[in-house]
Amino acid sequence: MNELLDGVDTPVSPEWLKPDGTIIPESAPENIRNLVAAKKWDNVTQAFDGYGELEKFTGLSEADRSKRILMIPSKEDDVEGWEKVYSKLRPTKPEEYKYENNKSGYEIPEDLLDLYKQDSFKRGQSQKQFEGNLDFLVAAASEGDRIAAEAQAEADKAAENVEIERQNKNRERLEQKWGKDKLAEKLTASNKVARDLGIYDVLVKKGLGSDIEVLEMLEAISSKTGEDTIPNDPQSPTKSATMERDNLAASEAYSSKFHKDHKASVRRMFELSQIIAREKAEANRPK
Repeated sequence: MNELLDGVDTPVSPEWLKPDGTIIPESAPENIRNLVAAKKWDNVTQAFDGYGELEKFTGLSEADRSKRILMIPSKEDDVEGWEKVYSKLRPTKPEEYKYENNKSGYEIPEDLLDLYKQDSFKRGQSQKQFEGNLDFLVAAASEGDRIAAEAQAEADKAAENVEIERQNKNRERLEQKWGKDKLAEKLTASNKVARDLGIYDVLVKKGLGSDIEVLEMLEAISSKTGEDTIPNDPQSPTKSATMERDNLAASEAYSSKFHKDHKASVRRMFELSQIIAREKAEANRPK
């Protein structure tokens, strides 16, 4: 006798689907295999869950859907389309960008920061992009300052070494001319003459305090003052000597060794200094 169920077909699962719902991609039809791969599904339950989410989304109003979906424009010149994208990513106005995590300590001028905020807003940058780009720029600027400072320090050191070498050579030359045992005495006398004539600060400021020609000139003035044999200059009134000396000391011809009139200006300074020294000697002579 046949059972009643003998005539009923038993459901059979697809060969690409295990009884527990696990998907076997390599056994599935091409259309299903491609969909599973694209969605990264491994269980049929995920397919139902995805369909449920789609049903929820399609059931939303257009306004609600626009809040949850971001459409990327297909053309770069789609200004309106890109503006909609940017409005989802960036602050509502440039002033809302914040930069409070400046770890380098590099100070950014306010006007420059405002310009960068405006540019970031125009480009549609998010707050995180704004901070990241500024971190990079600040780090680069800080590193540039460090390199420039090191280069300047090296240049200053090199210039200092050149100056030390120049002074040593001048000292050797003066030792040969005045004698090593007389050098300190004559330099002291030259220093005094420069201070008495009111040109010491000018000489130092112009970098001429160790100039060989200047030192020799001051020593000569000191010697002649002591001997009281400093001649007056009939062509230059003594009352204007101090003014002419000050103007000459401030001139490029006197301070620059490479100026075409440098030697002539040094010679004239010597003459003016003699005139002024003579005036002082006359004024201090006992009556």
